[in-house]
Amino acid sequence: MRCPHWLMTSLTVALLHAGVAEARFGKSGSGGSSGRSSSSSSSSSHGAAPANSGSSSSSSSSSSSSGNRSSWGTRYGSNSGYGYGYFGGAFVPWYGYGPRVRLATPAPVAETESTVRATAAVDLMVFVANQQRGFTLGLTAGFEGERFGFNLTGQNISVKADDGSGTTDNLQQLSAHLSFAFLTGQYGRLRAEAGADVVFAPSAVLLAPTLGVSGTLWIVGPLAFESSVYASVYPFWQLDWRAGLVIGAGPIGFKLGWRTQVLDDRGVVDGIVHRDVFMGPTAGMGFAF
Repeated sequence: MRCPHWLMTSLTVALLHAGVAEARFGKSGSGGSSGRSSSSSSSSSHGAAPANSGSSSSSSSSSSSSGNRSSWGTRYGSNSGYGYGYFGGAFVPWYGYGPRVRLATPAPVAETESTVRATAAVDLMVFVANQQRGFTLGLTAGFEGERFGFNLTGQNISVKADDGSGTTDNLQQLSAHLSFAFLTGQYGRLRAEAGADVVFAPSAVLLAPTLGVSGTLWIVGPLAFESSVYASVYPFWQLDWRAGLVIGAGPIGFKLGWRTQVLDDRGVVDGIVHRDVFMGPTAGMGFAF
């Protein structure tokens, strides 16, 4: 029996339509050539799509790459950000604004910024006032945490003798101070300090408790203003004031300022009051660990 022409045409269209539908529906599990072709073209389509497009057809293929991105983001992206805090290795500022990076671990961890800052510095002061001739060379080492700190300073004061002999007198001074930053924030910090100063004079060794205040103001970028004042009242009298600018270049800092130091022995050596006033510009260099 001969099949009508219209019936043959209908059967052909139906078979073609069924083949296309099967390839599209079973693209991940079909073994036919149509399925492989469709899968290949679909794969290239997904590769060109944005990773965050949210397409359900690309979710399985992007899950592994998404895992890689989340691992990278945990260390540098999702848990990073910007805020105020200590930043190790930079001389200025001690406390400032910058990236806060966390380690890539599933559990919460502490931030990688150091909370203790150690420094070492050398300072030179040249006397240019009060008819004094000479210089002071000092070394300072210290560390400071979020609030508490400690610094140790040793200096040699070399000044022309006042007895007309043309020789030079030398005084050594050793200072040890504890500090507490009672004000700290995005603009700087202000500290109270307490400790002791020892002066090794030509005819005596004198020890006195010392109180003081020091502070740092961050101006812009690596530029800061520093100032401090220390005083001792017994058994000798001392006033040590200094102020200047500091500029940081990575872990290295350069200082330039002015210092005035007054030492008065109150006559404890021979009953005669001896007072020296050392004034002049200061320059120094420090290193932050």
